[in-house]
Amino acid sequence: MEGKDTRAGSKPKPAFKASSKSGAGGSGGKNPWASNKMQQGPHKRPYSAGGGSSGGDKPYHSNIDDVGCPANKKRHVKYERAKTKPAFDLVARAKAIWAIFRSKRLDKNEREKLSEELYSLIKGKLHQIAVKHDAARVVQAALKHGNRMQQETYITELLEYLLEFSKVQYAHFIVLRLLDVTSTIPSERKRVLRVFANKAHTLATHAVGAKVLEGIFSNYPKQETQALRAELYGRETTLLLGDLTGSTTTTKARDLQAILAELPERREKILSNVLGMLQKILVKDLVTLPFVQELMWEYVCNAGPVLIRELVPTLVDYLLLLTGTRPGCKVLAECAAYGTPKDRKKMLKALKGYVIPTLLHKDAYLFLLRLADVVDDTVTFNKVIWTELLEKDEKEAAMLRFVTHVKASKLLLCLLAPTKRDTFLMKDEVELLKPAFIPAGEKKEENEVMKGVGEGEEGGKKTTAVVAARKVSKPTLPSSSDTSPVTMVPTSKKDAERRRQELLAPLKDPLIRLGRTHAHEMLLSAEGSFILYEVATRWRDPTLLEAIAQAVDGGMHVPMVGNKEDKEDEGGAMEEEGGEEEGEEEEDGMNEDKDEEEMAKGKNENGKSAPTKYKEVENENAGPPYEHRIAYKTIKRLILFELGPKPVDEAQAAEKTTAIAPPAPLFCDALLRHVTGRWMKWLSSIRGGFLVEALVKVPVVGPKVMKELAPHEAELKELAITFKGAAAVRDIMVGGAKTPPKETGAWPAQGVAGGGSGGGKAAVGGAGSGRKSKGGKGKK
Repeated sequence: MEGKDTRAGSKPKPAFKASSKSGAGGSGGKNPWASNKMQQGPHKRPYSAGGGSSGGDKPYHSNIDDVGCPANKKRHVKYERAKTKPAFDLVARAKAIWAIFRSKRLDKNEREKLSEELYSLIKGKLHQIAVKHDAARVVQAALKHGNRMQQETYITELLEYLLEFSKVQYAHFIVLRLLDVTSTIPSERKRVLRVFANKAHTLATHAVGAKVLEGIFSNYPKQETQALRAELYGRETTLLLGDLTGSTTTTKARDLQAILAELPERREKILSNVLGMLQKILVKDLVTLPFVQELMWEYVCNAGPVLIRELVPTLVDYLLLLTGTRPGCKVLAECAAYGTPKDRKKMLKALKGYVIPTLLHKDAYLFLLRLADVVDDTVTFNKVIWTELLEKDEKEAAMLRFVTHVKASKLLLCLLAPTKRDTFLMKDEVELLKPAFIPAGEKKEENEVMKGVGEGEEGGKKTTAVVAARKVSKPTLPSSSDTSPVTMVPTSKKDAERRRQELLAPLKDPLIRLGRTHAHEMLLSAEGSFILYEVATRWRDPTLLEAIAQAVDGGMHVPMVGNKEDKEDEGGAMEEEGGEEEGEEEEDGMNEDKDEEEMAKGKNENGKSAPTKYKEVENENAGPPYEHRIAYKTIKRLILFELGPKPVDEAQAAEKTTAIAPPAPLFCDALLRHVTGRWMKWLSSIRGGFLVEALVKVPVVGPKVMKELAPHEAELKELAITFKGAAAVRDIMVGGAKTPPKETGAWPAQGVAGGGSGGGKAAVGGAGSGRKSKGGKGKK
């Protein structure tokens, strides 16, 4: 396979660099020809042609004026032989101009002069020199730097030989340069496309021509290359559909799905043609080309579960090569979904040594997402994926990079929060992870292989469904030529919840340990904070909650951990998550964001400027973590989690007996210990005030906080004028009673003084920011 493969999972070639202290022959920087082997005597040959010792005794008489050493002699012979070939003088002069012409530092006027000289030299002779490895570079430079008139002349001359050059090793680079030059000229694009009309099926299976075809698809608009793409579905497709020239005025789709819908009677034949084309391409090792992987994805989206399963064993051998593009990764995801347990095991073994690059790749993570969603052999998955990740963590801090990476973290989030996938996954990822089904008859052979997977596995429930055609952009249930109801069964045998528990078991201790060590860094990352919340609420480890509470007010911000690439809009979904959680009112969540925006400008609710000492710091990275927009939401969600789940409806809220008891306030207690004595500092900031308000609502911790705030009533009253968080806390304190209760000595919140689990709910409406609670009470 030609070319360097830089895709995810590809094993880089070792690069050996010679030492700067030694020459080519290890002679310490001397003449490379004066190696140890050459120092056999003053007049001896360096080697014996006959293999014996007698050959080395003959003196070697070198002609210094002609050639200085054996290598120069060979070069001289090669030069004399090249002089006898046609166009030698032309190529030599063109190369001399090219050596100066290609320099980036060349003056514009000088470049134009050399371009004109080169144009007059090679005009009308491109077909003679294009196939030469050195002269091909000259033609590429002439196409790139020539003026518009010169480029048109070159293109016109090359069009006659374009198809021939597309299959030549060196000349095809000229074609690629021509495609790049003509990509912005519509008239020239049409001329080029006419040359390749009805030739795409031959170029696609040619080792060199396939690269030219990829250049057409990547440089030219998709709408203009529909005819060439349709040829990959079979030559008869072009004849049956008529004109597929790809006119810019045509808006009719011509992808595989649209063609199958237009020619339903030819469905099996067209799919057979596509499969035959893919098999020829795989034989030529051209699977790394993007158009090939796009063709595979189109086939997988329309073939159906039976045909996909037949294709899986062939594609497993090309697993790492298919991770270069998003369509290729989706193909692997579908192979994992519809393959047998034996196929999935081979896929896992193929990933050994490439787990980290696959997880961190911008597209390859899709394959691992789907594999973790359908795998039954969780023992092998844990051994291959998690073991390598944990081993690399000791040397490279791989776990911290894993949980803060915008792509890699999705694998862990799908396991920790399966019901919140819409929050952190894009639409095409959600569609890709939908349950996969196969006909019940295909399950018989698989059941024999699955006997040794594990004990107690629950068999999939049979369902009846009509197999419908699947869209390319939104994959659904695969299609088949038979649209009659078919008994379908899930491709995965293991229960989904049990699978998640088994996959998370090896990660429990490492994740808790990671949270204790790097709580500060994880709080400042959108992905890391989401994972930190799920780990803290799932396993409720006291040491982890203590570490988070310590990190909340533990210092200044540090630069964001992890990589900044791939920070797309999808990451914003996780940052916005957390506004609606257990025990939090919808109206409060929306209004607090507005309050923060207003108060961030340094003005109070009356529109007046806030006091200088209470003005919000404009740069959030200059403050403590609780002032960070991401960390703030995670901290508040942890507090509200310990407040308990909010009632489903008003009837349940009225019946205290049906209320679910809130969890033990481990995090709130830890936060109370670390923030004691600094409440006024928190209340003098926007986000800090709202965190104190949430903490006051927790039944067990709230009275203790208000007891500490009681001596600062005057200062709290002053802060309430400026900051709505402080105003909400003050309203909670003065709203329940005029005097603090004897047992606590603090101003109680509405319903908090009683200490019951329902008391905190009554205080939700008394935020003191002009918002009405569900009980209908507003701010006094």
